[in-house]
Amino acid sequence: TEKFQTGLEDLLSELRLDVLLVDMAAGLNEDTLFTIACSDMLLVTLRPDKQDYQGTAVVLEVGRKLKVPQVYLVMNQSPAGYNAAEVRQQLISTYQCDVACILPHSEAMLQIGGQGILAMQAPANPYVQALKPLVELLKEAK
Repeated sequence: TEKFQTGLEDLLSELRLDVLLVDMAAGLNEDTLFTIACSDMLLVTLRPDKQDYQGTAVVLEVGRKLKVPQVYLVMNQSPAGYNAAEVRQQLISTYQCDVACILPHSEAMLQIGGQGILAMQAPANPYVQALKPLVELLKEAK
């Protein structure tokens, strides 16, 4: 773990990065545990899908046991018609964890298909706007 953490710190320093986001596959394995243990912030993404709920609880508990200083939820693919304030309160109540943002389902994200940056092409898009609290959180974290 120390060698991995040193490698991440070297990468941050050499590339002069303010923030390094590491996108990990769902589930817990040795790589995921190393990454969580070295993190200053853990963002756990979940969808409004019953299968995600238990896995989210497990990952949050691991983050807490590994003493990650900041732990947040990110709700992704929230269907149209969901009341974001109600969803936020329900998530906080269920997981005892702050919510960084609630991202709506976005046809625009599907259409762009990794061939561009939605925020550059459509800054007023609801998905892009929903990301703003997360961006602010990351800016404060550096």
